[in-house]
Amino acid sequence: MAKSGAKSDRGNTPKKKTARKAAKRVKRTVKGRPRKDFDLKSVEKLGSLGATYEEVASFFDTTARTIERRMEEGDEDIVRGSFCRAYKKGLSNLKMSLRRQQIELAMQGNVGMCIWLGKIFLDQTDTSKIKNEIDVRSITPVINLQANDPNKDE
Repeated sequence: MAKSGAKSDRGNTPKKKTARKAAKRVKRTVKGRPRKDFDLKSVEKLGSLGATYEEVASFFDTTARTIERRMEEGDEDIVRGSFCRAYKKGLSNLKMSLRRQQIELAMQGNVGMCIWLGKIFLDQTDTSKIKNEIDVRSITPVINLQANDPNKDE
């Protein structure tokens, strides 16, 4: 009977180890390399310069994939979206600055800029009318058909 008791003890032992391992797995939630911190003022400045992801990555000495992942976090996430928000804010500043300069050029009489801004803001388009005329008589063949009466003897 001692042997059967030993077998039942061994049967219980793995269950306890499995429970301990599961508890250890739950405690360890962070995997991989620590999250890189970025200076958000610098991120915004780079966005206002129109820097690409590769250029931002080079500035911060990281990979473009890291920058892409940060941008994928989105600006809706309050905690993790600060990188994306900073970059988009800088990019918006760049767009406003360019638009302001374009409008100033248009106000100074730059005709090309007036046309460009008219297309963007006023939905104006360049239209050219092409008139296609086809003389149907010239391409339609005339066919004269004569039917013979099969009942008529000739």
